[in-house]
Amino acid sequence: MNASQKHASKANKFLLRLFNILTEPKYSHIISWTDSGTSFAIKQLTEFTVSILPLYFKHKNFSSFVRQLNMYNFHKERDTSDIQIYSHPCFIKGQRDNLINIHRKTSDLYTDTKPVSSLEKKYNSIQSKQKLLNEKISMLEQNYQEVSAYNQTLLCQIYQSREREQKIE
Repeated sequence: MNASQKHASKANKFLLRLFNILTEPKYSHIISWTDSGTSFAIKQLTEFTVSILPLYFKHKNFSSFVRQLNMYNFHKERDTSDIQIYSHPCFIKGQRDNLINIHRKTSDLYTDTKPVSSLEKKYNSIQSKQKLLNEKISMLEQNYQEVSAYNQTLLCQIYQSREREQKIE
């Protein structure tokens, strides 16, 4: 076992299983990393529910899977009818070691009720805002890449149209 595997072995089993599924090429038509590697996409929900969930998570309940994601603070990025995309700032392609930084949300019922100083509150608030901003930046970067690729395609089509027009003249 190498250092990376030892380090990741402290991560939660749910996260490790999900990470392993995403590294399996045989599932890439069902579930895979997005091009940016900062999120993953479930492309075939029915196939994922029937084939992968029972094999790795011992159930076929997609709602339970999503509940688990929510418990670890994953966020749904896009709401399209056929592809579901989820992300977490520490869940990144090729960075299995980051999994130990992902923790379950704690219920307010079980947390210690020690008074928190106003400085700590401000720090926590700033930290959570920074996290949200980082997530938005990642999403905007991905959108930028998609728009750039689309623009490049449009430019190519324009040049091809001009060439055809010149040949006609």
